[in-house]
Amino acid sequence: MISIWTFLLSLVIFFASVAAVIYSFRDGNRIAIVLALDAGIISALGLVLNATTRGELMGTDLLVFCALPLAFAIAAAALCRFARDRGALDPA
Repeated sequence: MISIWTFLLSLVIFFASVAAVIYSFRDGNRIAIVLALDAGIISALGLVLNATTRGELMGTDLLVFCALPLAFAIAAAALCRFARDRGALDPA
């Protein structure tokens, strides 16, 4: 039986990572873009792993594939919000 809660958690974090990627690309901060893309890739791998193991993830798996991408997505959004002039794609 698939553990629906871990799958839903992985799905929510994946969509949060996708939202961070979109927000970072719209802002143009290169550091935030890299962090958000890392979050998206790691959370997508976690989503695939969660689906293939039928939701039977260990605590370290949840830490790596849920907490780490969430921290990266939050850091990317914070960089876009509070560090507007540093690392922008448009130097003007």
